[in-house]
Amino acid sequence: MDEESEFDSIIEAVGNNGKFQKRFNWAFNFALIFVAAMPYQNIINSLAVPDHWCFIPGRESTNYTLDEWKTKHLPKDNSSIENNGFSNCQMFTGNILNGTSEEINCQNGWEYDKTWYDLTAPSQGSWVCNDSINVANAFIFSRLGEVIGSMIFGQLADTIGRKPVFFITVILVAIGRMLLIVTWHSVPLFFLVMFLGSFPSYSIFQGPLVIAMEISKTENRAYIAMLQCISATLGVCSLPLMMWVLRDWRYFIAVSTLPCIVFIFFGKFMIESPRWLANRGKASKCIRELETIARMNNTKVPDNIASILTKFNGEREKIYGIMGLFSSWRLTKNGTLLMLGWSSAMLIYYTFTFNINNLEGNPFMNFFWQGIAEIPAYFAAKYTSDYLGRRWTNFIAFAGTFLGCIPILFIIHGNY
Repeated sequence: MDEESEFDSIIEAVGNNGKFQKRFNWAFNFALIFVAAMPYQNIINSLAVPDHWCFIPGRESTNYTLDEWKTKHLPKDNSSIENNGFSNCQMFTGNILNGTSEEINCQNGWEYDKTWYDLTAPSQGSWVCNDSINVANAFIFSRLGEVIGSMIFGQLADTIGRKPVFFITVILVAIGRMLLIVTWHSVPLFFLVMFLGSFPSYSIFQGPLVIAMEISKTENRAYIAMLQCISATLGVCSLPLMMWVLRDWRYFIAVSTLPCIVFIFFGKFMIESPRWLANRGKASKCIRELETIARMNNTKVPDNIASILTKFNGEREKIYGIMGLFSSWRLTKNGTLLMLGWSSAMLIYYTFTFNINNLEGNPFMNFFWQGIAEIPAYFAAKYTSDYLGRRWTNFIAFAGTFLGCIPILFIIHGNY
């Protein structure tokens, strides 16, 4: 029996489908993921750009309606659908009635439609018109931090362990997102904090998932992944409802971020991966974690556990960096396909997500319904993975995404 199979037999002996696994999954792959998904995605709601137009002082001393005031001071722009055809970025100077007016950029700032939002990051920082690129750049820095952080924290987890990396990522995400509230006045600083707050965000999901799969039987792995996906979706779906109530992006960031801190105090429930400890030659710590699992599962650690683990002490697991993905043709091919597939899927996902504010109706409910639609897909993916395998499930998902996007292109084209 090889080392991997022998360690699987140890996990089976202490219980790979017992009370410990159930508690761990509901605590860290459901409850934690629910609150972790909120700071992971709350920046999307915070970067919403409300409808806006040039602020022209003086209307309060007149009996003009808003539309009458706009007609008097703002040029028409038929591309500005939400602003009833008025320009978002230009105003008249001079007297429009005697023909001496001309169009100039906004001189006194902007007014914002407060139907849905009292304050967002763009409206507070006036990231509109010539500065609207700041919104896109903020999102780019967020995703850039996520990509780089995933590489670094993934390797760090193999180096120092899953448990310490888990606590580091929770703390960094909370600090990074909360600092956004006080750095909006400086665009470069806001971008830096956006990058740092997103740096560990995806790694929060990885640690509990890896540990759970390593201590559970093979048949439960698709269920664990599905549980985490459903929880993340529910967390994301709670964001628009939260913003709908709070209406101010600063309160929204705080309320959707701080619950993560609670899990810092769950240290005694978060174990280190016994398999990682064994492969790193940490036999005594590995035995302690196995005893923790066995105690809750009402089982016993095998009497010969110490002698079994000595086999792992001879040659510690080699740690591979990101370049390990390109160490052979097979890894290069598979790694490249995975990156291309994930990138294209995320491109489509975020294109739809950011387009929500352009849809008619309640933007919060639009966001909610788009998110909740993912849950049936997770159940379908779980069962097709069990019966058809991962390969064909992946193929069906990509084919369905491609075919589903085709009618959307015609619908969009028909509206312009």
